[in-house]
Amino acid sequence: MIVAPSPIAVRAAFLDQGVKLPIRPSETDCGVVLDADDRDVFTVDSNGFHPDDQVKTLALLICACVNEHAGLSPEHHLNG
Repeated sequence: MIVAPSPIAVRAAFLDQGVKLPIRPSETDCGVVLDADDRDVFTVDSNGFHPDDQVKTLALLICACVNEHAGLSPEHHLNG
């Protein structure tokens, strides 16, 4: 059975990669996900294949899942 890492381990793993949680979708660049220091972390649908509404939703869902798994409450991260 696979055991999920603890929230502290998740936060530490992201910090080891230079990403400070929480992550959040950019308010100005569709699909871009930023860390707590407003640095780009990744882009959803970098090829522009999906409609913007779908890209925004996917970015928001990914951020919510990562932040929740890191033990951060929704007040810390959702702005979309």
